[in-house]
Amino acid sequence: MSDPHKPRNVIVLVIDSLFSKRLGWGGHSPSPTPHLDSLFRSGLTFSNCFTVGCPSDFGLLGLLTSSLPLDFGGYEEGLRRRPVTLAEALRDHG
Repeated sequence: MSDPHKPRNVIVLVIDSLFSKRLGWGGHSPSPTPHLDSLFRSGLTFSNCFTVGCPSDFGLLGLLTSSLPLDFGGYEEGLRRRPVTLAEALRDHG
């Protein structure tokens, strides 16, 4: 069993405007994405995901900060006023 306190590698892969059924792991044959298929089989994926807004910059900000676009002064304030970003949380946990 692995040590729960040992730092782990995390890859956050964000692809804008891609339909999963066009990937090998989404059912497309022959697979145009063998490397992504390998990551899918060996990693953790989330199949029930929603965005907090459009365009993509709002959705990405929500992903990285776990906040809504108008929280903490809105998008124009950027990341500056948000309490914790994903990168900070990962850093703080090794």
